[in-house]
Parts: sequence; C-alpha cells; structure tokens
Amino acid sequence: MSLPRHHIHLACVAEDLALRNAQDDLAIFAEGRAFLTRDLFASRARSANYSWRCINDCDVVVMMVGESYGSTNPSGVSQLHLSYSNARTTKKPMVILIHRSASQTADRNLADFVKLIETQVSESVSYFDESKNLISILEATVGKLLLEQERNKQALITEIPVLPKLMPTIHELKTPQINEMRAKKHIGYGLRPALLLDNEFDVGCTAHAFQGGTLIDVAFSFRLTWREVIGALMQMGVPFSSQGLTRCLNERIDKQQAHDMIVQTYPKVHAVSRHQVVKSEALWIQDELQLAGHIVPIDPNGASTLWEISPSAKNAISPLKKESSHDQS
Repeated sequence: MSLPRHHIHLACVAEDLALRNAQDDLAIFAEGRAFLTRDLFASRARSANYSWRCINDCDVVVMMVGESYGSTNPSGVSQLHLSYSNARTTKKPMVILIHRSASQTADRNLADFVKLIETQVSESVSYFDESKNLISILEATVGKLLLEQERNKQALITEIPVLPKLMPTIHELKTPQINEMRAKKHIGYGLRPALLLDNEFDVGCTAHAFQGGTLIDVAFSFRLTWREVIGALMQMGVPFSSQGLTRCLNERIDKQQAHDMIVQTYPKVHAVSRHQVVKSEALWIQDELQLAGHIVPIDPNGASTLWEISPSAKNAISPLKKESSHDQS
C-alpha cells in the first residue's frame, strides 16, 4: 500500500545561500510522503496569486528564513513576507525554520520580519544552522503535523456512514454560505484571491514604552477582519493613499488593550505611546485588498496613487450597514 500523499508548500528566498542545503533536506524529507510547491522568484501579482493558491490548498506551510528578506514588490513587501501573512490569515499549519545567521543581519527589513515572527508565532519557530541535523527537525515538526492530519483523516473515514445525515441540502444553505463556498474554491474570481470578509487576521504593531526612565521599542498585535478594514476605509469618505490606509489602521488600535498586552511582557512599563501598525503589515493588507478587487487605483499612472473602495466591496458591506440602521430605528 502506497504512503498517503500530502502537500507541503515551501516559502523561502530560493537564491538565499544560507538555505541551499536546507531546501535539499526538505526535498529529501518529503520524498515518498508529500509533493512540494514553492514560492516563485518574481514579485508580480500573478506570482503572488500562485503562492496564495498553493498556501490555501496545502496541508502544511514550511517557511525558511535565512540571510535575505527577498526582493520586494512595488509596495515594499517581499513574497516571503506575503506568504507568511497569507498562511496566518488562512490559519494554515506552519513550521518556521530560521537560520541562526538571521539574528545577526544588518538588513533592517529582515530583522523586523524575524522579530515579528518571534512575537506572533514563537511556538512554530525552530532555529537551525549547519551543525544541526535538519532532517530530524523536519521529522519532529512537519512529520508530526502530517501524522496528526493522517490520523484525523482516518477518524473521518470511520465516521463517514453518519455524515450524510448531517449534510444540508443545497436548498438549506443560505446565500451567504454559498458565496463563502464559492470564495473558498476561487469560483469566478480568476487569479484574484477572494478574501472572505469575516476571516480574522493578526496585525503586527509597534509602540514606544517607558520602563525605568528608558524608552524601549515594543511589539504587539491585534485582530481584524477584512470587513472591518473595508468598513473603516469606507467611513473615510474620500480616496486614500497608502499613508492614509496606514493611518486608518492605526486608528483601529485599541490602546488600552495594547497597553495590557505589553505590560504582560514588560511588567515594569509605566507609559506607552506612538502606537502604529508595522509598515510592511499595512502594505500587505493593501496588496491583499487590491488582489481581491476590494480596492482599485483611481489613476494607476499618476505620480501618487490614490485608492477607492470598489463597487463590489461596497455592495458586500452596505447590506449589513442598512440592516444595522434599520435595527436602530
């Protein structure tokens, strides 16, 4: 009997010299048990959409971080960073392997990215270098995830006889549920990923904190949905720039909640100020909204691009606003 086939997506900067052996080790590990897809080289919308679809369909995302942040798209975000954010948005099982040389990097983008990862998903991170047996690390992390998924599939097969009684007919499904099913399967959206409006994702932020008379930089995150982002942008009532989108996101930060989270890590902090969303996070959100068709440029050829909410996004948000207004009356 052949081994079950899984799908592993590799997110990394392929030309990173620190990751040459690591990429080979992953291929050797996956032989006979999984097929591999990987991020593409070019920072284009089509390339980004390919990675998005692979992440959406795979069983496990393996992210390797070495000595390079990677080339950036026009918004200043690398495909590596986009893949990380996409995996978190879709709540995909993820294993992050960070080469120890990354902690000594002089690249500010890479340093900020590693810090963000360590703040948000430290439980998914493993560190390695040439002295480590990476195959054994992969067995203990990726192998464990694949084994758990296989057990879940076997349990589901055992329960199949009772499942038909629980499945609703198409007539019992509400229209919003059907729309979400279509979005998940990318029906009718071509290359553009259809972001489910009520999907939650974490937004990385920084702030200045005073501790014992010393000013320190601290990191935290808060949770948003795409519906909340689009609704907040609609409330602006005017076209917005990338900076305007960032300011809008900054206004969504609950400062008291942020203070409480920061104090848990830094109990001696007595004041927190200058709360702001990490620039790369804001640019990622902008890219995702654009790729999904929720925002469109007013003048793509202009010196300074301004954005507006697309009619389809307005139509998706407006019915809820009307219902809310009716309830209040």
